Amino acid sequence: MSDPQTTDLTFGPTPGSRPRKREWAIGGFSWLLTKHMFLAVTATIGVLTSGSFIYMYVLYLTHPDAVLEPVTLVELLVMAAVLTVSLIIAAIIGGRLSHRIVNALVLIRDAAKAIAMGNFSTRVPVRSRRLGEVDDVIDHFNRMAELLENAEKELQYQNNAIAHELRTPLTVLRGRLQGMRDGVFKPTTELYDGLIGQIDHLTGIVEDLRILALSNVGRLELRLEPGDMGEEVETAVAAMLGEFEKAGMPVSLNLSRAPMMLDRGKVRQALLAIMHNATRYASGSRLSIVAKMRGSEAIFQCQDSGPGMSDVDIEHAFDRFWRADDSRSRASGGSGLGLSVVRAIAEAHGGSASAKRNEFGGMTFEIALPTDCGSRGSQSVLSP
Repeated sequence: MSDPQTTDLTFGPTPGSRPRKREWAIGGFSWLLTKHMFLAVTATIGVLTSGSFIYMYVLYLTHPDAVLEPVTLVELLVMAAVLTVSLIIAAIIGGRLSHRIVNALVLIRDAAKAIAMGNFSTRVPVRSRRLGEVDDVIDHFNRMAELLENAEKELQYQNNAIAHELRTPLTVLRGRLQGMRDGVFKPTTELYDGLIGQIDHLTGIVEDLRILALSNVGRLELRLEPGDMGEEVETAVAAMLGEFEKAGMPVSLNLSRAPMMLDRGKVRQALLAIMHNATRYASGSRLSIVAKMRGSEAIFQCQDSGPGMSDVDIEHAFDRFWRADDSRSRASGGSGLGLSVVRAIAEAHGGSASAKRNEFGGMTFEIALPTDCGSRGSQSVLSP
């Protein structure tokens, strides 16, 4: 794979340099365009000449007494000169036009070769705006190259992040197990619980990656059943009471009935991910949790009075492996996948996940799911 830090490359002559002359290959585009223009002008003049002779012949047949002046040598020479000049003009126009088009096509070809070899920073310069469709092709090509370059950078970043996330628990596991083998650590219940915790952390990362991979290809399966957003939120809050108390976060609930079709397991996973996120980044603040109906959507809101997030962090909050505070998140065990999984689950239900600052200076995270999930916008649905 290419190095994402490589400098953008553009094809074509550098400023101040003389453009390179291109040879006309017989059968190439330039040759074919010029030849066809030459033939078109020749055919046009031939048709006009033939039409003139036919007109004179018809005139002779219908008016035999009419006196037709013979064509003089000078007139024949003038016609030949006009024909010759027309053919030369057609060849010049065809050659110049084909040269401009071929130059653009060659630049696109060279850039495509560079991208095929892994250099996604390649771009094609836009010379002018007088070639219409050719310039459109160049614009779309450069846009495609930019998307490929961004995808390459994101893939490389994600690979590095995955390697880091897996390396930490694996290193801990290896160190503890090796210490037990060498007699450095005594096999105690606490030690085994710690090892199981590292394994659970690994399992969670693998499961999150599986959900995101399936979501990317639209194959995240949902087992839909009748449920209620309010009840699911109440269950998730009950499971989080210990963590809320440890984080010093008083919680207020405002839960209304919000009946809907949902995958209970995945929706609960999304709710817990948002609440875990609040304990990591807004510990010590007040937490307000709401479940309600808004039109035809079931709404979950988690509002804190913590330090909030910057505009950049809000923009990337649901991106994979993004951390608003990298050191704090790593210290608290976050993988940077939780919110991206939340978005994947919400979109699989045909809904959305969002984040915004609130009037208390903290953050409000919201999940909005259609109550009729399975009939619009959702991914693969399995019957329960």
